[in-house]
Amino acid sequence: MSKRTQSVRNLFAAGPDVAPTAESRQPMQRVASGAVRSLKDTFSEVERDYEELKQRVADGALPLDLDPTLVDPSPFADRFADQDVTAIEALKASFLEHGQEIPILVRAHPSEPGRYQIAYGHRRVRAAKELAVPVKAYVRDLSDDRLVVAQGIENSAREDLTFIERAAFSLKLEEGGFQRSLIQTALSVDRQEASKLIIVARAIPGWLVEVIGRAPKIGRPRWQELA
Repeated sequence: MSKRTQSVRNLFAAGPDVAPTAESRQPMQRVASGAVRSLKDTFSEVERDYEELKQRVADGALPLDLDPTLVDPSPFADRFADQDVTAIEALKASFLEHGQEIPILVRAHPSEPGRYQIAYGHRRVRAAKELAVPVKAYVRDLSDDRLVVAQGIENSAREDLTFIERAAFSLKLEEGGFQRSLIQTALSVDRQEASKLIIVARAIPGWLVEVIGRAPKIGRPRWQELA
């Protein structure tokens, strides 16, 4: 029998009035302290991971699943009401087959707690709403300036806004008090192009633009002629 085994047996065999020797205590203390230290390290790692995860969610680095009925359009709409039913149906089919591959970007609603406003991803929200499924979204703290720049850059990169949608968006921002330089940034255009967009949008009555719609096959020359 080993010396350590005998010490352990003596410890548990001793009566209540018999104090364990230093020799019998020492091995048990080493084992206990090592196990406790290991357990503390594990908890510390879990806490660090949890705090890091919370911070990444707070910073908008990780997408969340949101109820699409709680997501409102941007207050500075950069596109007309989507009448392309075919595109929406194709997006819904993609959701069902592959899931939502690209999250949308939203901010917390500035005046309605628990709701959100879209920076970009209006079609994805509509598709999720019609399918009654959550929409994946990055939630970030966006001022009005950052919101319009984010949605403008996203749509400029996709190049799917028509000329009149860009013109109407420019005018909406101008009338909303945004600086011309920010409008240029949001639409990725120079000062001269931004001026042309605003001039056309101002010259054509809003009701007429609404009746005509997106007009994807009509470019700037014909809109300028109409203006």
